[in-house]
Amino acid sequence: MLKGISGIAAFVLTFGLSVSLVGLLFGFTGIGTGDSEVSVEITNFLRQDVNNGELRDRKIRSIYSYEIPIDKYSLSVSDYVSDAENLDDSVLPDDLQYAWRRHLQAWRNHDRLLGSEAKVFRATSECCGNEFKVTYRASGREINETWDQVLRIAKHHGADTRGLK
Repeated sequence: MLKGISGIAAFVLTFGLSVSLVGLLFGFTGIGTGDSEVSVEITNFLRQDVNNGELRDRKIRSIYSYEIPIDKYSLSVSDYVSDAENLDDSVLPDDLQYAWRRHLQAWRNHDRLLGSEAKVFRATSECCGNEFKVTYRASGREINETWDQVLRIAKHHGADTRGLK
């Protein structure tokens, strides 16, 4: 009986020391009772961006109920990109800042694509040929993929990413 208890005690002690050593060497990520300052900053940053996107979407829905003219949609995306560029990303950890800037670049590319199509639309009153549609879908995928990467990294840093998809 005593042999069993001392075996359990030795295991617990060894396990505790191992966890402590690994935590000291690599950080105690995921362990804690509250949000760190960094995770709160990240969450606030992401929520501010999502709020800007929701504002863009509300503007679009309030003006147009069915089809949105490409030039008006282009303008709303340009406004969103401008708002996103004005967010202070210096509060983000380096890996997240890099992912955020890639995401922002995807939006800039999308904005340029829409802007060029809006010019064609204003000149010809025709919108969106097949080549544009293919490029537009690829641009949308890039935005979604880079946003997913931002959320994955933010979550890794302890940010609350619920409802930010």
